[in-house]
Amino acid sequence: MTPPSNHRAPWRSILNTHLEQTPGYEFTIATVGQDAHGRTVPRVRTCGCRGFFPELELHPKGQQAMDEQVEDGGNPSVYESDMLSFTTDIRMEKLGHLEESGHAIEAMFWLTDIMAQWRVKGRAYAIGSPEKDEAEQLSRQEAAKGLRVKSDANGDTAKWTWEKAVTKYFANHSPIMRGSFKSPPPRAATV
Repeated sequence: MTPPSNHRAPWRSILNTHLEQTPGYEFTIATVGQDAHGRTVPRVRTCGCRGFFPELELHPKGQQAMDEQVEDGGNPSVYESDMLSFTTDIRMEKLGHLEESGHAIEAMFWLTDIMAQWRVKGRAYAIGSPEKDEAEQLSRQEAAKGLRVKSDANGDTAKWTWEKAVTKYFANHSPIMRGSFKSPPPRAATV
C-alpha cells in the first residue's frame, strides 16, 4: 500500500468546491456482497456526505453541546485527510456489507446544481464502536494512515482523540436524528 502523501490529493479542492456549491449533498455507495446462496450481489445505498474526515463543521447547537460536554469543546483542528465521511447507525446492514466486501467501495456523487458527477473508489472503515474490539482497532489504524497534520494546524496533536472525533459527528445530528439511535433496530417490528 502506498503511504499517504503529506499533500492534499489533486482532486480534493475541486471536489470540495463542487460540494460547497450543492446544498444537502448525498452520494451513492456501492459494495459487493453475497446472497443467501453465496452468489455475488451488488449492494447500493444513498448516504449523506459529511465532508472530509475529521474536518466536520458543526452547526451552532452542535458546537454548543460539544463546548458544554467535551473537554476543550472537542478535538483541536490539527488533522485533515482526503477521506470522505458519512454517519450511520451501527445496526444498519451497510456495515456488514462493508466487511463482506473487504471494505472496498465505490462512491458516486451526482451534483445536479452544477451538473457534475464524481466517482471515488477506495476502502471504507467504520469507527465509533463502543466495544473497542478488533474491528474498531483495525478501522482506527487504517483511518490514521490517511490523516495528515494540517499546514495551518491549530493545537496539539496529543490532545486529539478518536472519541472526540466520533462525538463531534454525533453532535452534528439534529436531536430527532440522535434520538433515532435509541429507537428499535432498523426493520424491527413495532407494535
